[in-house]
Amino acid sequence: AGLPRAASHKEYNVHFLCTSNIAPPLEMLDGIVDQLEESWNQGIWAWDCVHEYVLVILSVLALLGDNPMRSEMACHTGSMGKYFCRICKVKG
Repeated sequence: AGLPRAASHKEYNVHFLCTSNIAPPLEMLDGIVDQLEESWNQGIWAWDCVHEYVLVILSVLALLGDNPMRSEMACHTGSMGKYFCRICKVKG
């Protein structure tokens, strides 16, 4: 999160989680969410270079995808839904 732009795009700072041509996005997210919830509840203790234990707390900064995938991850119902816009609260 606090990395400079030049370092944030390097391969060892990017963590790819999953992809599938068969499984829908919400099904793939189930396992990831379970692991995130466990790490939020318990934390992750790690040993750093200063020779002391540190508590690592994870956070999700972005979920990337094309428009249909992002719409499915947000559980949008489209223009036929009650709230069809994810930004404003216009009712349909």
